[in-house]
Amino acid sequence: MNTALQKLTFTFVLACLWFAVSGCMHPPQVASPPAEPVAESKAVRFPRADLVDVAIYVSERVGKGFVLANPELRTLPITLYIPGEPSTEVLEKVFMGALQAQGLGAIEQDGYWVITFTSESRLGDPESVTLDFRETPLSEATAFMSRATGKQFIIDGVANHRVTLQALRPVERTAAFDLFIKSLETAGLSVQQEGEVVVIQAPRGGQTSGSSEGGSGYGVF
Repeated sequence: MNTALQKLTFTFVLACLWFAVSGCMHPPQVASPPAEPVAESKAVRFPRADLVDVAIYVSERVGKGFVLANPELRTLPITLYIPGEPSTEVLEKVFMGALQAQGLGAIEQDGYWVITFTSESRLGDPESVTLDFRETPLSEATAFMSRATGKQFIIDGVANHRVTLQALRPVERTAAFDLFIKSLETAGLSVQQEGEVVVIQAPRGGQTSGSSEGGSGYGVF
């Protein structure tokens, strides 16, 4: 009888040990809490921000520089919102759409944008423009004047020329064009106009005063 009791006790102890070991080898499964939604930390959010701030952000992301053709554009309010992290192509497309909504456009040349008014929309008096060229490359200055006057400019051999032409008040577009041409001629450039096409060249055998080292100077006060 004692032997049978001892065997039963031994069997019970073995069973307890087996269950204990099995519990260690296969711990109970615990349900994991649901993952937190990913926050839109990289979303593009500019609710009515200054154009200069939005342009700096976009140019850094897209890898293109920018030039504002008019100083008044710096504080023009722009709204730009894209959920998630957009690709550079999407960001550029949405940015261009935001510019168009404000009557602006961007001329792309040599890896940068020249942001200016479209021919249909300008700040203030639609017949007036503000001239503020400070050692501005000729290509940028002519791009602005083309938008302002509707004329086409052709630059022949004077791409390094820089223009300084400032007006402290808005100037009627026709007068602005005349002042621009006068500043180029004062710098020694040859300007020929046929209809709506303006050709800007260096004089034959001559040296211009406006170059990559120095630009033409002309002011309106």
